[in-house]
Amino acid sequence: MERPRLLKCASMSFVMYCIFAMSFLAIEATTNITTDQSSLLALKAHITNDPHNLLGNWTTSTSVCNWAWITCDSINNRVIVLNLSSMSLTGTIPPHIGNLSFLVHLRLRDNNFHGSLPMELAQLRRLEIIHLGINSFEGKIPPWLNSLPKLQSLYLFSNDFTGSIPSSLWQCRELLQLSLDDNKFTGIISTNIENLSLLKELYLNDNRFEGQIPRRLFNCTSLQILNLSGNRLTGSVPLEIGNLRYLNVVRLHANHLTGLIPSTIFNISTLEVMGIGGNRLSGPIPSTIGLGVNLKKVFLWINELNGRIPDSITNASQLTVLDLNSNSLSGPVPSTLGEDMVAHVCDFGIAKLLGEEDSMTQTRTLATIGYMAPEYGSEGIVSARGDVYSFGILMIETFTRKKPIDNMFEERLSLQCWIKEALPHSVTQVADSNLLVEENLPAKKDCILSILQVALDCTVELPKSRLDITKVLGELENIKTKFQKRVART
Repeated sequence: MERPRLLKCASMSFVMYCIFAMSFLAIEATTNITTDQSSLLALKAHITNDPHNLLGNWTTSTSVCNWAWITCDSINNRVIVLNLSSMSLTGTIPPHIGNLSFLVHLRLRDNNFHGSLPMELAQLRRLEIIHLGINSFEGKIPPWLNSLPKLQSLYLFSNDFTGSIPSSLWQCRELLQLSLDDNKFTGIISTNIENLSLLKELYLNDNRFEGQIPRRLFNCTSLQILNLSGNRLTGSVPLEIGNLRYLNVVRLHANHLTGLIPSTIFNISTLEVMGIGGNRLSGPIPSTIGLGVNLKKVFLWINELNGRIPDSITNASQLTVLDLNSNSLSGPVPSTLGEDMVAHVCDFGIAKLLGEEDSMTQTRTLATIGYMAPEYGSEGIVSARGDVYSFGILMIETFTRKKPIDNMFEERLSLQCWIKEALPHSVTQVADSNLLVEENLPAKKDCILSILQVALDCTVELPKSRLDITKVLGELENIKTKFQKRVART
């Protein structure tokens, strides 16, 4: 008696499953056009500015699959790609977007979408790519991201998101690319990040993250690009960074990191770019730097490094940029390296690389031609503030094509005075004319004006009144971001 009853229950369960499955398929079949059409028309209605009328053929008289910027699946006749990137659109994302149940790619990059992300996006379980970078979205990252089991790429960079990263994000185990940079995120980087074991690219830079770099991050051994720069991270750089055997680019600059440069980082044969400047790292440059056979760019500027520059650096035969600015290093840069480099060694801190006998002569000579701070020539004082002065002069030279030694700058007229007299209303009179072509001219003028104002703040006569180099970096990053957003919307 028990066996027939079990068979009957199993049969009923199977029948119920079939009914549910057929009902689900029937619903998808009957909504393959009407649902997608109404969802996209709702999106169009929430777009308040389409300056180029790029959505002009989104009408009920045209088949959805023939609409511009839409791709349909030929088998199911459903929308699988929505790509409205770089179209100067302004608007919000309506909840109706959650009815595009076959959507695989959602790309709204480089527009002026704003508001928060609707929770209905959690219904798009086929989504593999979400690209919402360079917009004005705000609020917190929604907690429903783990409802998207196929999500591989999440790009939210250059928006106005705030708060901490929700724990649900670390459950998106298929993620390959995660870009949250240039927002206003706070909190710590969770140790649960190790769950993203397939991750290849991680961009958390230019936010307000605090705390230490979690050691478990380096269990994500598929990482090729790691960018944590421009935050408030403290502590040391974990030795476990050497576990990232496929790492190509690592950027940790402009944080508050301390301790030694981990020697294991140079054991990564694939490493090409290493940026850890603008921190408080101390000790010597590891001799293992010579193991970096593919190293092309190394940025160690503004730390507290000391000791001699290791001779093994000559073994890094691909090296083209070595920035040792503002440290306490001694000894010369190996001459063999200087001959082979395509670019030059950044030498605002050159006085520290010279011998004691040459130091005073060299600083006085350079001060007389306008590139070094006045205190170098008069007092022989070497400091990071003096390097900021030099950097400011080079910024002015870059954007004006004028040098402090040009004949026009004699007697009482200096390069800085010439700039001060022109700003802010006559920036076009001093800027390099090659930079002021008609395309995006207002954005370019504002960008150059802002840069020159930062440069002037770097070159004031009193050292303590000059900007800190980390502040300079932050200002320039903000100027760049604003310029990119303005250009993207034109």
